[in-house]
Amino acid sequence: MSEVRNFLSVFDDVRAERVRQMKLWGEQNWPNKTGPQWARKSLYLNPHQMKVWNEEDKAARSHSWAMIFLEEVAEALAEENEERLRGELVQVAALTVQWIECLNRRRKK
Repeated sequence: MSEVRNFLSVFDDVRAERVRQMKLWGEQNWPNKTGPQWARKSLYLNPHQMKVWNEEDKAARSHSWAMIFLEEVAEALAEENEERLRGELVQVAALTVQWIECLNRRRKK
């Protein structure tokens, strides 16, 4: 039973983070920018490089789910403190939910 409670508490945390994101940014509808050419960029997962690429995307007005996702994953991978790591992973999970929501909206069009 405690495994189920732990499992459900993780989803509660992700849901709370997702609500926080909705309040901050509202509905987000970025292009995916996925595929082989973008997968190569993920080989360079470090927070600094991801922030640089993300800023370049913003400057070019070509922000994407892939770059936002990779930046968040890089932040998680750079974290050594387990409590902060957990927080970063909850953010990654909530961002993933947000991306899936966007894909669902596109399917309905």
